[in-house]
Amino acid sequence: MRRRVLAWLPVALCVMAGQALAQKAVEQKADKPPQSQGPIRTAPAKPPATKPAPRPPRKPQKGDWTDRGYLFVNGLLETGGSAFTQPQSWPYFAETATAAASYPSTSAVGFDASGGYRVWRNLAVGAGVTVVSRSTTAAYSGSIPNPLYLNRPNLVSGTFASSNSETAINLQAAWGIPVSPKLLVVLFAGPSIFTVKQTVIQPQGLSVSSGYPYDSTTVTVSIQDMSKTAFGFGAGADVSYYFSKTVGVGGMIRFARATADVPVNGQPSVGVPAGGFQIGGGLRIRFAAPKPAKPVTPAPKPAPKKNDS
Repeated sequence: MRRRVLAWLPVALCVMAGQALAQKAVEQKADKPPQSQGPIRTAPAKPPATKPAPRPPRKPQKGDWTDRGYLFVNGLLETGGSAFTQPQSWPYFAETATAAASYPSTSAVGFDASGGYRVWRNLAVGAGVTVVSRSTTAAYSGSIPNPLYLNRPNLVSGTFASSNSETAINLQAAWGIPVSPKLLVVLFAGPSIFTVKQTVIQPQGLSVSSGYPYDSTTVTVSIQDMSKTAFGFGAGADVSYYFSKTVGVGGMIRFARATADVPVNGQPSVGVPAGGFQIGGGLRIRFAAPKPAKPVTPAPKPAPKKNDS
């Protein structure tokens, strides 16, 4: 019996030693951190979308017009108008009476005011109004049939008082050229809307009275003031000198033209020319651009208080 025990003792010891080694291996494996299977590649994160930084405002350059706007007020003289005529005809004693009125070209005085607002660099847009009036003496001539004799008309002629007035609304684009801090040149152009009021002879406006043997006649002219709107175009230049930042004086030249077809009942319309060469001068006011705001300087941080020991 002892021999059998001694024979199995080494086997039992080996089995116990193997079990102890296996248990120890299991414990060591549990204590070790898991091994990585290599680096895991991930897509780089996209940076958050940001708005582009605003462009800094353009600094004024030499020759830039920096005023915000302007106002020009002028006394005005208009010259270069065109003369025109008014023909008429109507039946009279089985024949045809004819007449024609001639309106001379004369100068006119008036008033002009315009203003504008600068919208981009040296470019401004604006509008103005021009009012002029004139008084003239128009002449007429005519051929009036004789009530007794065919083809022996009585020739008549004379004059009558006539007046003309124009009111124009001028739309304009302007380009400012600062020659110096006190001297400014402005070039402008644009469409104009004219309202023309003109004295014209009424239909069959030559009233004739005569007695036997009808070899002489007395003529009475019937006239009427008629109005018409016309569209035209104008362009010009203005030169201003400023005593201060806002107030100065200046002069302007402009040429504007339109033709108003004034209607006459039963007769051809009368083409009345409007506008002409205009020269004027007067007050100049400019509105300076606001000064840029000063950058805000942060307040200094207060110094730390010292502890009294």
